[in-house]
Amino acid sequence: MIIASTFVYYKFLTPSADIQQYKEYYAPKIQQKTLKQGEVKVTFLGTSSLLFDDGHTQLMIDGFISRPPLLKILPFSTVKTDVDAVNKALEKIGIDNKKLR
Repeated sequence: MIIASTFVYYKFLTPSADIQQYKEYYAPKIQQKTLKQGEVKVTFLGTSSLLFDDGHTQLMIDGFISRPPLLKILPFSTVKTDVDAVNKALEKIGIDNKKLR
């Protein structure tokens, strides 16, 4: 039993590759530039959230940044945005929260 458990642990529950092996496939880091007229920058925020920015206006699609715990989304309960979590996430990636309102 111990041998089988050890096998399962090492075979299925430990990382099987080193991410550094794929370093040559990483997107190159580029310095932020001022957008020219007609250019749009798209930032992937994780899961399915995208931020479109033309330098003047920002549009966020599926900006579900703060995911409530399962117990807080039971039937007949009120789901509210965790404003602090959203502000911290936006600040971390350099988004001006005032432009999003």
